[in-house]
Amino acid sequence: MDADYTYLRDLHSGGEADAALLEHKSNGEVVFFKSYRPQYRPDRLAIESLTQAGRAEGGSPHLVKIIDSDADPAGTWEIQEYCPLGSLGDWVAAKGGRLDKETLTSVVRELAEALRFLHSLGSGIAHRDLKPHNVLVRTAEKPDLVLADFGLARAHQEVTHLTTTAKGTWHYAAPEVHAKESSAKSDWFALGAMVYEFYVGRKLFSMADGTEVSDDDARARCLNRTFTTELIDDPRWRLLADGLLTADKDLRWGADQVEAWMRGESPQVHASPVASDGRTPRPAGGYRPNWSPTLVYTPPELAEQLRKHWDDAATELAGRPDAYMIQFLQRFPDMEHAVRIIESTEAPGPKLVRLQPLLDPDGPIHYDGTPIDDQHLRQRIQAAAGGDDRALDWLDSMVKDRILSTFGEALNSDVVSHAAYLLARWRDQAESATRPLSKEYKTLARQAYRGALPMLFTRALTAEGGLA
Repeated sequence: MDADYTYLRDLHSGGEADAALLEHKSNGEVVFFKSYRPQYRPDRLAIESLTQAGRAEGGSPHLVKIIDSDADPAGTWEIQEYCPLGSLGDWVAAKGGRLDKETLTSVVRELAEALRFLHSLGSGIAHRDLKPHNVLVRTAEKPDLVLADFGLARAHQEVTHLTTTAKGTWHYAAPEVHAKESSAKSDWFALGAMVYEFYVGRKLFSMADGTEVSDDDARARCLNRTFTTELIDDPRWRLLADGLLTADKDLRWGADQVEAWMRGESPQVHASPVASDGRTPRPAGGYRPNWSPTLVYTPPELAEQLRKHWDDAATELAGRPDAYMIQFLQRFPDMEHAVRIIESTEAPGPKLVRLQPLLDPDGPIHYDGTPIDDQHLRQRIQAAAGGDDRALDWLDSMVKDRILSTFGEALNSDVVSHAAYLLARWRDQAESATRPLSKEYKTLARQAYRGALPMLFTRALTAEGGLA
């Protein structure tokens, strides 16, 4: 190999291989060189079949051309055609992360034809790591796309045991992959995840606000089926995504169904009866929060449990959301905003205040065990004025943690919002006034502010006529 090629420069290397650009000494062709690390051993039969396809006259219109390859004790290496336009992921990102329907149709056609070709090559090859960055752009006009990065590809087996995965694969991995099984059918799920991503502009396994989740969270969402294609607003495109993202691999769409869809037909989408990891899903009607012994069947019942188990619910909402809670809420209409709040990074106190009117529009709104209304607020103010430390803590938190402000926002109340504004302003003024003081006097000043909270609340609420 050294006799034929000149080293040009290193390229970004992943966890499984090192990469570089080489130039052929005789014809000046720039090629891509990949050397797998010793612990990674690509399937030799798959690589040989792919190399033969690359050497065929005209090469393959669907696969990156493998010019040469070899395996020795030091590791496996490949020489491939070089695609300077980069990956499909980079190309889509340069377009803002979304594709128009015409361009996306071309992408789906290219990838479906590529998968059909790959799966029929020799005795059949499964890619097993299909994702936007493992598809290269030959030309941007049509576009002309080719599959690449066959380090996990396997030949001759209908189902293979998956012992390793590349970084980032979980966002495109089918449910069976999480059980360490993979086949050509898994590639079609990955295509479905890409269709969703390129249509909507965010990954399939994302938070409600579009924030990308970790690989572990993506895995959990896939297994628990806490994802939806509802953001695809075109019924035809949603049909395609639903068919490809079917959890049961034996009911999932493949080449024939995608081609039928491209012709304008509507193949059947099959619902999957059980979770992909073999567990029976929770009953369709009920959900039990981790922090409550009570089974709930409706969002208002969940809101009531949040009120009863405030501290435990707040602790859970401060960390990773319960995937089953999200799955439960997604069964009901108009719960997308509630899911978005659960998945947000907002503090648990305001988060719980915002959730209650969304889950239970006719119910009370509590904060830390106490309803937020005129009667109970007066009781807290009176208790605080009498020196009750818990009542003083509650009032202080209402301002410091933006609880009263959040309450006003949740109710769309100008009255409450203005009272919250006055209290926050007075708190800021007190903080500014104490800043130049010595530590001893700061402590005294803060104690004085704390003692004045009942009077400040009374003044702010009197100015606005109360919470009613």
